[in-house]
Amino acid sequence: MRTIFKVVFVLFVLIGLVSCSKNERVATIIFDNILINADGPLTEGANTAQGEVLNQLNAFAANNKIKVDDIKSAKLTLLNISALDSTDLNIYSGFNLQFASEKTDMIQAATINKIQPGTKLLNATLASNSIDLLDLLKQDNFILVADASVAKDTCMNIKLKGKIEVEIKY
Repeated sequence: MRTIFKVVFVLFVLIGLVSCSKNERVATIIFDNILINADGPLTEGANTAQGEVLNQLNAFAANNKIKVDDIKSAKLTLLNISALDSTDLNIYSGFNLQFASEKTDMIQAATINKIQPGTKLLNATLASNSIDLLDLLKQDNFILVADASVAKDTCMNIKLKGKIEVEIKY
């Protein structure tokens, strides 16, 4: 009889804990058409290009009627690079992609290796499944830094566009 009472008591406690907890919500913020530029000439090896990303976290919070401080995490889920115009990405042999801002440390985000001839869109391999960008996204803006490796010297400029998707939990 005592055992049954203990089991029933534990079940009521568990049901109470589950019913009192808030449901965590998940949404995605997309940073699209990020212009990534560097003026040539480009030299064989890594050449740094940058694209400024404007804050969308405040607008997201306002649209969802929450405070920025209510956001629990911001996980990077997608990062890709494409040619700005109809050209392909044949001059590149790879990319190292990072995020930087005035008030946060640089974050290694992703890499792109083995670019196939004729490729126009490159999906990056994320550095980690657990990159939390919340502190970065709280800044007014941040920079997408693309170290673009080229196979040989060229007079071309780097003109790319990037896309970032971030999963927000709140």
